[in-house]
Amino acid sequence: MNPRHEIVSGPAVSEANSSNVAGRSVCLIIPVFRGRRYLVDLLRAIEMQETEGFRVQIQVIETESEETSRGIAESYSGCRYRTLPRSSFSHPGTRNWGASSSSDDYIVFLTQDALPADSFWLRELLRPFEAGPHIAASYSRQVPRPEASPFEVRDIECGTGPFDEIRQVNFERDRERKDYEKWKSSYIRFSNVSACYRGDLLRKNPFDSRLPMCEDQEWCKRMIEQGYGIY
Repeated sequence: MNPRHEIVSGPAVSEANSSNVAGRSVCLIIPVFRGRRYLVDLLRAIEMQETEGFRVQIQVIETESEETSRGIAESYSGCRYRTLPRSSFSHPGTRNWGASSSSDDYIVFLTQDALPADSFWLRELLRPFEAGPHIAASYSRQVPRPEASPFEVRDIECGTGPFDEIRQVNFERDRERKDYEKWKSSYIRFSNVSACYRGDLLRKNPFDSRLPMCEDQEWCKRMIEQGYGIY
């Protein structure tokens, strides 16, 4: 598969209090399958992130194949390499496995073919959480790379464009509830290509392991219906 994604700096909150995330810990989880060709550039981009004020560790979870990324992963400080059999892989299950072994304040998921566009990607992805504990998760804008197919360009630009909004619903208000039911697909729009979750919330409310995919959007639906906001 050709690389399809470039992650633009994460969502921004204009008047944020950076002390809310200062001193917190972040776990970056990267599921990998035949991903050696992507991993060096990705880990270098992560290494270049502005991380002053918070702690970062990385988990590379590789599904077994004819190649291995162990040497690449273990050459980076703070990177933990883990493997699982191909028969055990699923999009929700693998991510749950990584999250359950983390005690960090925030959990970030990245796909192997996504590349941060600058050194502020991680800081900006965390910034929405400064609004308060009602924020459950945030995700990055994506832009397609030049070699992406027209279909991929359409999907990426429609699904992960430059949206600047907190999606939260007060279900006691008829207007908000009806709007949510009418436009539910827009409310639960989300992408684990590059996403950050409140760690304690994700560990208490893991992804639905029965799903073959779209576990991120189903999770957002559950959290919105519990009163949380998604950025």
